[in-house]
Amino acid sequence: MDYKKIMESVWADVQKLMPEHLQRLAWTPLQLRDYQTKALRELLTFAKENIPFYQEVLSSVDTGNFKIEDLSKLPPTDKTLHMERWDDFVAAPGITYEIAEKHLERVRSGKLENPFYNDRYLFIATGGSTGKRGLFIWDTEFLKETVCLTYRYLIDSEQNAGYRGAMKLATVEAPTLLHGSQFLFPSKVLPEFELLRLTAIDPVSEQCEKLNDFKPTYLVSYPSSLIELAYAQLSGDLDIDPRWVSTNSGPLDQTMRARMKEAWGVKTCDSWGSSKLAL
Repeated sequence: MDYKKIMESVWADVQKLMPEHLQRLAWTPLQLRDYQTKALRELLTFAKENIPFYQEVLSSVDTGNFKIEDLSKLPPTDKTLHMERWDDFVAAPGITYEIAEKHLERVRSGKLENPFYNDRYLFIATGGSTGKRGLFIWDTEFLKETVCLTYRYLIDSEQNAGYRGAMKLATVEAPTLLHGSQFLFPSKVLPEFELLRLTAIDPVSEQCEKLNDFKPTYLVSYPSSLIELAYAQLSGDLDIDPRWVSTNSGPLDQTMRARMKEAWGVKTCDSWGSSKLAL
């Protein structure tokens, strides 16, 4: 299966999953607590049975009766540990760090047009800004759930506000298929969504031209790219009126936030993710 067909399949399942995710937003604290406890126990039991690292860590833990309050008793992990013991953190059968790196190199060099390994797994690399590059696995099921988590508050807010207009999502994301933003943010989360995908290395003038034609109602980008678009809006080169603006994958300082509010009149949302959860 090619990359386009895989993503279309992911989006189709996201659209089926979204109603349930929207219902969760109305849960009572007790319902949420019960769900969290059940899901945590299932996760820890799976890890204990299938992941070498956690077979060690959880060997004496009763995962079937684990409580959320007990999480602080488990030893924390960090990116350095994950990279040093990469193979010991992976539950996907037959996948090693060597296999992941070779696959990524083929994607990076353009030898592979489909970034999915065996049509199911994505190897997601971080930028290494902390001095240690991270490499993690996402599968298609994780991707579907994460897309729902990313956009369910937006959809819920729009539905509660009674908005029934066009839903046009524009994203400015990574220029390569090595970063998770390429798969996560430009997603057709509802059938009526329209998408415009731009990359962070596209000239700002080109971005403005395409955005002016598209007229997005939702705009998602890195802070460094979004601030350039905000200044373009203030100078008159960009003329869009998004209802919702969001950044990801980087810090947004108060000056940047103020310029974006001045440009579009809406408060910019911040979104953050933890790649380790994909393991």
